[in-house]
Amino acid sequence: MTPVRQAALVLQQAGAIEILRKGKAVPAEQVRGVIRLRQAPPRPLPGTRRRRCRPTRPVPKGRI
Repeated sequence: MTPVRQAALVLQQAGAIEILRKGKAVPAEQVRGVIRLRQAPPRPLPGTRRRRCRPTRPVPKGRI
């Protein structure tokens, strides 16, 4: 395994990045072939809740 892939696996296990295959995140044991790396989404702080958006009203037909 190349040094870059080894570093990517370490960063994935630390939660810093996600490893993608075909645009979907894959676990470390399924990593092979061509991969992409992206920064992992931020984790919410302990004790905080995610805010939910209010549902939008449907747009009447004929209006954009």
